[in-house]
Amino acid sequence: PRSHFGSSFLCRPAARSPLPPAMRRLASLLLASLAAAAEDYYQILDVPRDIDESELKSRFRRRSLQLHPDKNPNDPHAQDKFRQLQIAYEVLKDSKKRKYYNYYGDLWEDMMTYKQEKLKTYQRQQWMEGNMMYYRDVEVDVQEPFWKDKNVRILHQSFAPKYLPGYNGVWILFAYNPNCGPCKQMIPKVKALGKYIQNSEFKDRVLVGTVNMESPGNHEMLSGFGKAAESIPQIIFLTPNQNRQISDFEIFDMNTGESQQSFQDRVIQFVEHLEKTGIKPLKAATWSKDVMTEAAALERKDKWLIFVSGPKCNSCSKQIPVFRRLAEKNAGSGLQFRLVDCEGEHPDRTTYLHSGACETIRSFPTLFSYDPAKKVMSTMPLYRIYGESSREAKKYGYDQQQLSFQVYLKTLVSERKKQAWSTSPKALEVGGLGQLDGQYARGPHDVHGRPYWKKDDKTFCIWSEKTNRWVISGSLVDDGKSFAYYDEDLPTPPNDAKWRKTPGATATKPGRTEL
Repeated sequence: PRSHFGSSFLCRPAARSPLPPAMRRLASLLLASLAAAAEDYYQILDVPRDIDESELKSRFRRRSLQLHPDKNPNDPHAQDKFRQLQIAYEVLKDSKKRKYYNYYGDLWEDMMTYKQEKLKTYQRQQWMEGNMMYYRDVEVDVQEPFWKDKNVRILHQSFAPKYLPGYNGVWILFAYNPNCGPCKQMIPKVKALGKYIQNSEFKDRVLVGTVNMESPGNHEMLSGFGKAAESIPQIIFLTPNQNRQISDFEIFDMNTGESQQSFQDRVIQFVEHLEKTGIKPLKAATWSKDVMTEAAALERKDKWLIFVSGPKCNSCSKQIPVFRRLAEKNAGSGLQFRLVDCEGEHPDRTTYLHSGACETIRSFPTLFSYDPAKKVMSTMPLYRIYGESSREAKKYGYDQQQLSFQVYLKTLVSERKKQAWSTSPKALEVGGLGQLDGQYARGPHDVHGRPYWKKDDKTFCIWSEKTNRWVISGSLVDDGKSFAYYDEDLPTPPNDAKWRKTPGATATKPGRTEL
């Protein structure tokens, strides 16, 4: 059986190491920038791969004279070329670095660091002396069964940001512990899978990555994938959606006892399925305009759902797969599904978070809907859907079934409130508030799905989403300020004098409602 992290089963991870906040979630890993691949060092130096050290030094001197910026005043890239030449020579003149470079190419530096620093961990040893028990932590080597396997990509969270976001195909991540029994059964199968992919039509569409969970610091790499990923061995697919800055994934249904051929066939079928089901992303700078343009070009007036993710948003990475699975099940149903990443990079290396269509979004993730028939774009921050429910679930210890039932009930109540406009009174009589007293006429439309009433152009009775109360405010904008408020959450405001004046409010200046 597969084991769970932190349990007493066979496959247990190494002790956790302190991590910087930026590396605590794989969502942040998938939102990191891709480092540009370097040109081949032997080509830069214009030397054969079997050149000896003395000849290399001589050729470097001649090449330095050829590429020196002073010799090439009309070449705007002369400085960069000369710098690359020096870097290439520094690597190839060092026999150890050259050995890693010859084997791993552009990955040489990360793999050398991984070998020297990341394949070490500590084990607690204990012994008895007399009647006393003593303990000490002893450094031990971590086994790496995929070392020098060119068919797979060894990953560690210290350098994974360079590679995971920059690939437009499917990543297959195999998380394991070399001391885990079921993991040992899967290791040969994953090696064979990597070899098959590298010699098949999938070579340019699929990469196999391995994550050794015994290596200190690797545990957080699974934290963004939810409960299903908290056991090893584990296979996770990072799905293509034409924009690797948006993370999307699927958990593979493991079966350690199946044959190599069966395992390989299921993986390939899974890859082909994921290649067909990715959701089209939208440009962060212009996504709202693009939705309206695309919608106008369609013959059918489909409704649109747009999922917007933001920076350092662990909830986003967990919810995107839910969104994609929903899109897959509702293909051709009259709904269009799109993704937007508001941390995409501007040409000037700033993010879209503070510009364009992302600027007004205050919380992530946020779900937008667009109705082309009415030409109306509406929004629902997801914290409003599950925020209160999750707090109550923690307080009362709700299990998944209880939480689902609670969310369902809240949805029914919410829909009832939104239907209140047609059955609400056409006028309200408000008393006990001095200058705010009088008759309020119902408005011709709703605000946030609720009716509103108006006394004059500067006095309104509205439902405040921010404070979850009926308030008397100076405008229809829900800014959290009010003249007065009513404590109870009712479909329509009361007609009696149970209103309370907001502290600090006057007849001409609203105050903030008490939370």
